[in-house]
Amino acid sequence: MSLPFAPLFIDGEWRPASNGATFDISNPATGKVVGTSASASEEDCVAAIETASRAFKTWEHSPLAVRRDVFLRAADLFETEKYREKVAAVTKEELAVAADMTLFNYTMQPNHLRNYAGAIQLLKGETFPSVIHGGQVFAQRRALGVMRVKPAPG
Repeated sequence: MSLPFAPLFIDGEWRPASNGATFDISNPATGKVVGTSASASEEDCVAAIETASRAFKTWEHSPLAVRRDVFLRAADLFETEKYREKVAAVTKEELAVAADMTLFNYTMQPNHLRNYAGAIQLLKGETFPSVIHGGQVFAQRRALGVMRVKPAPG
């Protein structure tokens, strides 16, 4: 049986690293290799950042209701049987987490996504009087752009 392979997801498609590099994913409790992952090259990272920057421009101009619905749809998908089984199995193997903890962590994810969906409603502006007589100041919360997320160690 071949081990699962985790490719990169860049510009809407799954792909191996541009240089073909991979690394083993090991169960920390047993040391057993449970999968292989693409190891992103500098070129892959630049492509991912450029893609995210382009997507951000669309996201930034999307109505708040559309953004909210994206998070709600993701939460709904996460709760389907297909994803529940897949995520539980991968989490258990990759992190050596007990079944109860895997289930707890899994059930929290849709809640987090729904909280993010609710937080989108906070992206509204404020107005207040200016120090200049008769003037008004309008402040609008806006996303700053692409950010990097470093996953915590398992």
